[in-house]
Amino acid sequence: MECPNCQAELKPEKIGSTVYWRCASCGALWFDNKESDFLSEEEAAKLNKIKKQPSFSRLNYTCPRDKTKLKYDGYYYRCYSCGGLMASSASILEEKMAKRQRLASTLKKPISFSQMKTVVIFALAVLFVGVNVSLVNGLRHRLTLETQAQQVKSTLQIHAVNQDKLALYFNTEEPYRTTALFKSADRQWEQVINPNYSLNHFLIVSRPSKATKVQVRLQSVKNEEYLTEEVALEPR
Repeated sequence: MECPNCQAELKPEKIGSTVYWRCASCGALWFDNKESDFLSEEEAAKLNKIKKQPSFSRLNYTCPRDKTKLKYDGYYYRCYSCGGLMASSASILEEKMAKRQRLASTLKKPISFSQMKTVVIFALAVLFVGVNVSLVNGLRHRLTLETQAQQVKSTLQIHAVNQDKLALYFNTEEPYRTTALFKSADRQWEQVINPNYSLNHFLIVSRPSKATKVQVRLQSVKNEEYLTEEVALEPR
């Protein structure tokens, strides 16, 4: 994937459970849809310490996913088509700190009786709607999980990191815990891809010496599991 800032190659990296793409040339970061939301302020601070800062001096940037024009929102250059964003590690930390300060400021304000009444009424309405929605979602959830498992095979990207390593990367439309299950002629083993619920999933594995197939196990927030179809890995 091409860096929107300098057109060098973006490479996937991971901090905590969050997968992002970094440009080794200019230091720009790319996050796919909603993935930056999973970053904690502590992780943002750690990211800011070890990565160099890019210079965003151009007026026009395009999304590396769908070539839509990126729009600056005060912190990030966002793609309102795919939901991705380009940022510096400094702007990510700045946005996380500002969000925490806004929340702290809101919590300090006293709540009047009329505001409390409004909150209670709103909460009851949300509860009523939520019960009905949960019934519908329960019926749809299993179908969604099966559909997502089928889509993983089509979005799964396998890249050779070097002669001995392969990188596996794919997206899901909903957050899942994921595990890779490997199977060759003489053995089977598994490796955790993402121990936390996430939309982006990234794993570096040793390139197999024999013909090997991999499946991905998806685990939903309801602890339901589903296996994708097998995909062959290219041996050394």
